[in-house]
Amino acid sequence: MIGTRGVIAVLVVALSASAVRAQPVLTDWAGTWSAGEEQEISIVANKKSLGIEGFATWGASDPERVERGGVNVGEFSVTVPRSWIEDNRLVFIAGDEGAEPVGMVADDYACLIEMMLDGEVLRVGDNMMCGGMNVTFSGEYRRE
Repeated sequence: MIGTRGVIAVLVVALSASAVRAQPVLTDWAGTWSAGEEQEISIVANKKSLGIEGFATWGASDPERVERGGVNVGEFSVTVPRSWIEDNRLVFIAGDEGAEPVGMVADDYACLIEMMLDGEVLRVGDNMMCGGMNVTFSGEYRRE
């Protein structure tokens, strides 16, 4: 049998765990994020949505590749509603007409992006369909 102190301890642990998983406010996502010389994501927050722009290259840090025009590029620009964020995680398809929820497009070549806000780190993964060959937005991003 759990006494009063045991119940309080259980409540404190439960509240602490829920605080860790609390949804960030949209402004927590805002900023210019970089995962290296060739990956950048900019996020602008308003009350109802996030405006997200991504730009990534493959080969842009290689002067010889740049000289011969062998740089591959990927980019996207979308607006996603607040309701798409669950447990600090956002998943969307970046299409020519903007963002679409996952499951709405069956195209194998659609650019699928997953973002997770983990404190001061933005973890991003994609399906390698978001630009030219070898271009990816996948990585750990930090605010610039």
